Amino acid sequence: MIVELSSPYSVQLVSRQVRAIDPLYREQVNALWNPLLINTPVVSVLSCDREGIVGELIEYKLCYACSVLPSLSAKLSVAPLCVSGRTFWGDKLLIGRRSGCVSTYRNMWELAPSGGVDISCVCEDGSVDVEGALLAELEQEAAIGPEGVQSITLKWVYYSQEDNTWDVCGDIVLTKDEHPVYASDEYETLVWKDPSQLDMDDTWVPLSRKLLQL
Repeated sequence: MIVELSSPYSVQLVSRQVRAIDPLYREQVNALWNPLLINTPVVSVLSCDREGIVGELIEYKLCYACSVLPSLSAKLSVAPLCVSGRTFWGDKLLIGRRSGCVSTYRNMWELAPSGGVDISCVCEDGSVDVEGALLAELEQEAAIGPEGVQSITLKWVYYSQEDNTWDVCGDIVLTKDEHPVYASDEYETLVWKDPSQLDMDDTWVPLSRKLLQL
């Protein structure tokens, strides 16, 4: 499901406190956890419409447990908030082939940037800086800082029933400067491509395939 957003679009937390793990599932969640990861609090969606999202903070280990065992999502009430962007440099789009080491959609193509929203994007009043989350993902994944961005326009919210995730999606337009990109831990390939040269097949992450059709 993908819905066009109204403007302005808000994301607000019910509290800046991190929700405690249900004691009924704490042992199972801890058993599934990968101790090499960082348990940074992330935003989970409680409700969503075209005007805005209401969310809460949860431990990342809850999201990880649900990625390992999807049947836990409903029991743990986990619906991660993510951001995804169509990044334009002139007439080119930024696309990446996901690494074989990531937890989901390994070795598949997607639009970059794309990622979850964590506590670093939460403001003092409990609002969530979604545009800031897109900028952070762009810098983390493609080493393109805010100074290289001309504009960001939030356009859609996408719900994946398969993953029980919500994505706020938008267009990122870069300046005319050179923006070389390189492979990273998340992307084994990261390149600029003319959209007309892309083949929309099952090697693409479903959300990216949908965004390329809009």
